[in-house]
Amino acid sequence: MRWSTAPWPGTIPRPAGKLDDRPVRPAERRPAQPPRHHRRRGARRCRADITRARLLQVSEQAPPGEFDLAHLCRFHAGIFGDLYDWAGELRTVDISKDTPFCPVQNLTTYAAEVFGRLAAADRFRGLARGEVVRGVAELYGDINALHPFREGNGRTQRAFLAELSRQAGWLINWAALGAEENREASIKSFWGDNQPLKRMLDRMVSHEPS
Repeated sequence: MRWSTAPWPGTIPRPAGKLDDRPVRPAERRPAQPPRHHRRRGARRCRADITRARLLQVSEQAPPGEFDLAHLCRFHAGIFGDLYDWAGELRTVDISKDTPFCPVQNLTTYAAEVFGRLAAADRFRGLARGEVVRGVAELYGDINALHPFREGNGRTQRAFLAELSRQAGWLINWAALGAEENREASIKSFWGDNQPLKRMLDRMVSHEPS
């Protein structure tokens, strides 16, 4: 691993009697509403459309920064600022999915280690392709283990890594990413085996056209 039945207050009981049996006068009728699951589906599609648009904008004009935690937060704010009031802010609760993620109290210290190593590697500039793949795989695993936001971590870190790699002269084809392969590789990376992430990224990293 990478680091050490009561009613709600104010509830008013429903009055006795058969008030719901009264005939509904025309003025009381509400317009027909689509089923709730249709509304939820529509809301999800709307959120997905907004996120895709923001990801495209970020890919064309990335937020400036030093590829540290503050810079990652700016990516998150740029992608999800239309959806969440807390976009760009670090989470304040512990979360998990398949594996536990970095505890809240360790977010900033662990991030300092992760991005300190990136700075020491000069953000992968001037490295051969194999070294870039290895470095990106390690950073991908580290940021995934960090998981600094309540929602949207994967999309944020991929946008962040795409810009980092572009500035180092490399492209990452995230369109080739398989969801299940990514999940399994990320789990193994958390427990110390980065080989699946390296194999996955080896198919996606190429030279940026000059």
